[in-house]
Amino acid sequence: MIQPTPEFRQLASRLLEHEAEGRREPTELADAGEQIRRKLHGQLTPLIGPEGFRVLLARALGLAKEESAFLQRVEVDSSSEACLRGLKESAGEVEPAEVNGAIVALFANFIWLLATFISVKLALQNLARIWPDVSLGNVGVGPQEVKSE
Repeated sequence: MIQPTPEFRQLASRLLEHEAEGRREPTELADAGEQIRRKLHGQLTPLIGPEGFRVLLARALGLAKEESAFLQRVEVDSSSEACLRGLKESAGEVEPAEVNGAIVALFANFIWLLATFISVKLALQNLARIWPDVSLGNVGVGPQEVKSE
């Protein structure tokens, strides 16, 4: 299985931590994940279009579902907003660490796919516009090969 590098995961973790503002309950983490989605959507839709955003988010969700059973009931809706339908509802049924890991996996995959599509430089420039106070770290595009057992 191909996965984003640890740097993408660390970046997604920092974004979730920033948006969660210290809240750790599963539904609060889901709210923070939805806030990340809203901010990304607002910044990226003029660049890649609403359908491009929806497709990237749906692909990122599909990849993250391979890692997290929690995400199995979550879907990207077909509206122009591309909301994560079922995220908050599903979060109420699991432990905070599982929700945290799943949301990090989702957005690590999204940012990795975005960087692959539009370039690391342009992806990071757009993230910096949304989150100027969050360290973007040292992110490269190369995927990490993970052997499944």
